[in-house]
Amino acid sequence: MYRETAINGRRVFLDYRNNPEGLDFATLSDEAKTYLAKSGVLPPGGQVASTPIARLETMNPAAIQLYLDHGIDLRREKLEIALSAQHNNGGLAGTHWWESTNLRHLFPVGEVNGSHGVARPGGSALNAGQVGAFRAAEYIAHRYADWSLEIEKATQFARQRTAELADWCERSQHSNIDWQSDRRAMQRRMSRFGGAIRSLPELEATVSETTLQYERLLCEGVSFVGHRGRIEALRNRQLVFATMTYLQAIRFAVQSGVGSRGSAVVLDTNGISLHTQLDETWRIAPENTDFRDKVLMTIPVALSDVEHHSVTSHHDEPCRPIPASNLWFETAWAAHREGVIYTVPRK
Repeated sequence: MYRETAINGRRVFLDYRNNPEGLDFATLSDEAKTYLAKSGVLPPGGQVASTPIARLETMNPAAIQLYLDHGIDLRREKLEIALSAQHNNGGLAGTHWWESTNLRHLFPVGEVNGSHGVARPGGSALNAGQVGAFRAAEYIAHRYADWSLEIEKATQFARQRTAELADWCERSQHSNIDWQSDRRAMQRRMSRFGGAIRSLPELEATVSETTLQYERLLCEGVSFVGHRGRIEALRNRQLVFATMTYLQAIRFAVQSGVGSRGSAVVLDTNGISLHTQLDETWRIAPENTDFRDKVLMTIPVALSDVEHHSVTSHHDEPCRPIPASNLWFETAWAAHREGVIYTVPRK
């Protein structure tokens, strides 16, 4: 699918109406057979449902209805598919109360918190979002109930920042690049180079392109029309910085020799064959398991201190170990009731 869409520029569809040519359930792996059997579509000695849509009706009828609610009838038409980056397996560094480790009073809740690892267990999204939000709210109520913002300084900063952005928007009116085409360039670049298939030579080139795009956007801006266009233009500033930061971090990981792991494949002409039916361009670097106990830290630095068009620094740190605990229910419950758990010094 990646070759057809990203490389050949074609579109890919699933057809639930018909079985693929030559389908033989007997040739499936044991894992696939077990999955289908437990889902009720591969009964022992029974009759397998004749079509994919019939099997889907047994396994997950809600999926059929979900697409129907969006105007796609899987019983009558094909479903276009694409390879997408679904989860953010990384994010901002936070404490066990979901507070940022380097910006007090900021609570990155959800996948923006770096609690998703490369091999995250099921339920991580629930824990990062709903549980994290509850814990953050509890901590804020117990530690930050008093007013802590210096209004005068905050107002001064807001006015200064607003003036800077207003000047940038004014310059943007003279740009010969509109925000829509600028956004599409970012999206194509991330889909092509920041997803599941990675290559160091391609990353070197695309990091340079993205950095130039970032510097050009800061200096010249992007043209827009109306209030909505102004918002989108400002959003491009944030998106291009995020795009550049992610691609630089991915490049650093590949350069460091992490190899292929999780959902990411790193192409390497000296690597191992990905599949017998793929040509030599699909040789990959195997995973270096030494990195399983490390976490990649990315830190922005000032543009004036930057060399080689890089605005971030990267390094690997040992993963924080799961803390040892000797809690007893009565003592732990007492610490919770008395609010002692919220007064633990920041680490």
